[in-house]
Amino acid sequence: MGPCPMKKRRTLRHRLFITLLSLNWSRVLSVVVAGTYVVIVCRSDQPEMLFRLVTYLVFPLAFIWFPEEISEFSVRGRMTAKTPGCGVLFGGWILLLLPVVLYLIIKQEPAVFR
Repeated sequence: MGPCPMKKRRTLRHRLFITLLSLNWSRVLSVVVAGTYVVIVCRSDQPEMLFRLVTYLVFPLAFIWFPEEISEFSVRGRMTAKTPGCGVLFGGWILLLLPVVLYLIIKQEPAVFR
């Protein structure tokens, strides 16, 4: 008799479970949000808006994907203290979710913004 197929499945399930746990969920979720923005803009039939969106998304995604590296960045010695990586990450999420927040504000108060 060969090896039990259930053992193989458990091993595969175990590896999949470990892989899912090791993913950085902040990165995965940020790509999902950014991808949703891109799909919405692509459906809106405004190609110039797609370019603006993609250039805007570079910074929030960089802050979310590489917070520790960006926190150590210094501009000609002007920044004297290291920014905590969690602060950079939080700022990236604020920037990434800002379009949704602005859309909801404009949708709630159409007379003020039009």
